[in-house]
Amino acid sequence: MVTWKNNDNSPHTVTSGVVEKNTPKADGKFNSGIMQQGDTFPFVFDAAGEYPYYCMIHPYMTGKVTVK
Repeated sequence: MVTWKNNDNSPHTVTSGVVEKNTPKADGKFNSGIMQQGDTFPFVFDAAGEYPYYCMIHPYMTGKVTVK
């Protein structure tokens, strides 16, 4: 399980997918919804692979989880 925590005073999301040419493209695998400061979002990955994600509010904020 991976748990994200919003330690920022701005709201954020953890949304699976990629951002291509400044255009977010969600893939529907996971989505935290809007997380306020202090909120957490746990998610269990069932298969190995790479899982890119981004913030829907700030699409320049991206990350990737690698499950082995």
